Amino acid sequence: MIGRVAAFCREHGLVHDGDLVLAACSGGPDSLALLDVLARCRERLHIEVAVAYINHGIRAAAFDEERRVQQAAAARGCPCYIRRTAVPALARRRKQSLETAAREERYRLLRDVQRQIRAQSIAVAHHQNDQAETVLWHLVRGSGLTGLAGMRPRREKIIRPFLCVTRAEITDYAARRHLHPCHDETNDELHCTRNKLRLQYLPFLAQLNPAIIADLNRLAAVVQAEDDVLRQQTEEAYRRTAQVRAEGIVLSKTRLAEQPTALQRRLIRRAYEALTGHMTGLSLEQVETVRHLLDKEPGKRFAMRAFYVQRTYEALVCTARPPVSRTAEIAAALPFGTPQVYRLGAWRLQLQVTTKPVKPAPNQWLIDYDRLSPDTVLRCRRPGDRWLGKDHTTALKKIFTAQHLMPAQRATLPLLCQGNLVVWLAGRGACPTLAVQAETKRIGIITLLGGTEYASGY
Repeated sequence: MIGRVAAFCREHGLVHDGDLVLAACSGGPDSLALLDVLARCRERLHIEVAVAYINHGIRAAAFDEERRVQQAAAARGCPCYIRRTAVPALARRRKQSLETAAREERYRLLRDVQRQIRAQSIAVAHHQNDQAETVLWHLVRGSGLTGLAGMRPRREKIIRPFLCVTRAEITDYAARRHLHPCHDETNDELHCTRNKLRLQYLPFLAQLNPAIIADLNRLAAVVQAEDDVLRQQTEEAYRRTAQVRAEGIVLSKTRLAEQPTALQRRLIRRAYEALTGHMTGLSLEQVETVRHLLDKEPGKRFAMRAFYVQRTYEALVCTARPPVSRTAEIAAALPFGTPQVYRLGAWRLQLQVTTKPVKPAPNQWLIDYDRLSPDTVLRCRRPGDRWLGKDHTTALKKIFTAQHLMPAQRATLPLLCQGNLVVWLAGRGACPTLAVQAETKRIGIITLLGGTEYASGY
C-alpha cells in the first residue's frame, strides 16, 4: 500500500520535494493509518510530516484520543498540534446540524495550524469508500456533474492521498502494522446522513452490485475529467460574457443567451462564486430562475442572501447586496437659468453662457439661451411629463423606453421642464424650441459634471 499511495501522490502532484504535510488525525483507523503511511513515505517522497488533532468538544473520550494521537505522532518523530473547540455551542449559535458545524470548524482549525507552521498542504484520510458515499449522496440530492465528480485528490490546500485505496485495505494495513486506533461511537449513530449511507444504503446496493464501491469511484473519475473540460469552457465564455463594473458583475444578455443551456447555468454559478467566494448555497432551481430572466422584461429581479440579479435591457447585473433603490422621486424643482453649478440629488450640472460658436464635448449639450423661459425648472420625472417636439408632444415614458433606461435611471435623471413639458433631457439634449439656430446670439452650455454610475452613459 505504501507504494500505491506514494505513486498516487506523485501522479496527482499532491506533494513536492521539501513539502511539510500536516496530517489531520482523529485517532481512528483511517487517519492513524494515514499518519503511519505518510511517516513511512518521508524519504521516498522527500517530505516532512506534522500532525493535528481537533477536539470538537462533543465527546469526553476526545481527551484520551488527544493523548493517543500525541503518542502516535511522537513515536514517528512528528510534531503534534492540538486544537480544542466547542462545536455544540457553535451549532446552536449558527443554527446548523452538529455534523455540519463540526466539519466547518474542523477545517477552519486545520487551516489555522497549516498557516501557523507554514505547511504546504493538509492531508485527510478520505478513501474510496468515502468517495462512493459522496457520489451516492450527491446522486440522491440530484446534483449536477460537479457533485457527481465527488472529492478530488486536491482541493486548494487539502490533499487526499488515500483516494487510491479502500476501507478494507486500510483496515488490513492497520492490523498488519499493529496500529491501535480509537473508536468514535458517533460514527455508529444513524441520525447522521453519512453514517446511514455507510452502514445501511451502500451495503444494500452491494447486494445488487458487489463492485459498487469501485464503480462509483470510476464514475467520479469519468465525471471529473468531463467536468474539467466544462470548467475550461466556462472560464473562456466568462471572459467574453462578464464584465466587472461599479454596479456589479454584468453578464451580457446577448452573449449569455447564445451559450448552450449547460454553459448558461455554469456562467451564472461562476458569477455567484465571484461575488460570494464559494459555490455552495445556489440550487439548480435558483439558477434556472436567474437564467429565465433572459426571457423577462427589463426591470425583473432575482434576490437571495448575498446574490441579487437584475435584468436590464442589455445584461443581467449581479451584485452581492441589494441594489440601492433610486426610485424615490426627488421633489425639489430648482429654478433654472442663472449660469452656475446646479445639484439635483446625486447629479451636478453646470450652465455656462457664451456668444462664440461651441463644439460640445460628449458630456455637454447646447441650448438657445435667449429662448429659455423664466419658468424653466430643473427637476426629476413626474407623472404626466411629456417631451416637447416640433409640432407635437410625446409621453416621456416612450422616450425613456427608446433610450433603454431602467426604472432606477428614469426616476433620478435630470430634466429641464416648463410645467409638465420637458424641454431638455440628459442623453437626448434640447427640444426643437431650445435648439441652437443660425440666428442664436447667446448659447447656453449644459455640462454634466457627474452623478450616479449611470452618468457615464450620457
